[in-house]
Amino acid sequence: MKIFLDRLFSLFEFGQGTWSSRLGPEKKKAIIIGTCAGSNEASMGFTIEAMRRVMTDLGVDVLIEEVYYGTRRVPVERNEKIRNEVREKVAKVLV
Repeated sequence: MKIFLDRLFSLFEFGQGTWSSRLGPEKKKAIIIGTCAGSNEASMGFTIEAMRRVMTDLGVDVLIEEVYYGTRRVPVERNEKIRNEVREKVAKVLV
């Protein structure tokens, strides 16, 4: 998570106690997918919220927020149900 946020730092313009987005005027879109080895929302912590906030601050529209727990038992690459759900949701927003 920290690496993700650190990579986005250069997309902000800071000055005189304020910040703005360095992204161009064309609207950007994002899909947020959080995975967690733990079995519940408490295990995820603030991951999704932190990603959503930084995307919003950059002026990016978040089209999908998806969360998957229990990846310790069933990793995403072996969970065909999760993979199909994500494919379906992405296909719907790309139409």
